[in-house]
Amino acid sequence: MNEREFLDDLSLKMLASVEHLSSELSSMRTNRAHAGLVSGINIDYFGSTMKLSELGQISVSDGTMILIQLWDKSAVEMVSKEIESSDIGINPSIDGDTIRLVVPPLNEERRLELVKIVKKKSEDAKISIRNVRRSAMDEVKDLEKKGELSQDDSRRMQSDIQKNTDESIEEISQIAQNKENELMEVWKILENYSSEILKDKIKTCFIIWGLGNVAFLIYAYLIDAPPQIAISAFVIGMNVFGYRQWSLDE
Repeated sequence: MNEREFLDDLSLKMLASVEHLSSELSSMRTNRAHAGLVSGINIDYFGSTMKLSELGQISVSDGTMILIQLWDKSAVEMVSKEIESSDIGINPSIDGDTIRLVVPPLNEERRLELVKIVKKKSEDAKISIRNVRRSAMDEVKDLEKKGELSQDDSRRMQSDIQKNTDESIEEISQIAQNKENELMEVWKILENYSSEILKDKIKTCFIIWGLGNVAFLIYAYLIDAPPQIAISAFVIGMNVFGYRQWSLDE
């Protein structure tokens, strides 16, 4: 048994699973326009099935628009219809000999749904990696039983197999995490922005409440009501102390 060839073949099988996941996730729509959204779309080009990337140049404008310029200008309308019938969920428009696709923003519900899909696809890829590992381990152990591998060689190869497995699993996890971050990036920005607005509104209410207490103190003074004056003065003092502490915490 050629140990080097065996491990190289193992690495290629695991790499295929990693690249398959990467390719699947790259075509998944986010708020960002990128060529991967459309490059893998299959086009029925005069009886032959071809990838869109083989039929023309794909570029991105302003991060929100995909521009497709076909080598064959006469196929623009046909290709546009093929894109429209695909599963990317974006309707193309034709501008002369250029096909344009504007990538609309995703709502929260769709983002969360896509995150679940990413997790499912990444888990499937990990299962594929583990299946390759199990098959390789079984083969090495079988060769050891038959006496075609020494115990030391078997242990070393099993260690290398596990190392390749761990590295591939880690790479898959990173690819999936990057995609999840990309899907949720804009939503998190909006969420943080909303939190800041809410905090400002709460602070405004705090100030209004304090001014209201001041007005009540003045009223209590004018009607000569000592108990109300004392209570209002105490509450105003708490207002000032609380607002100061809040400002220091920020």
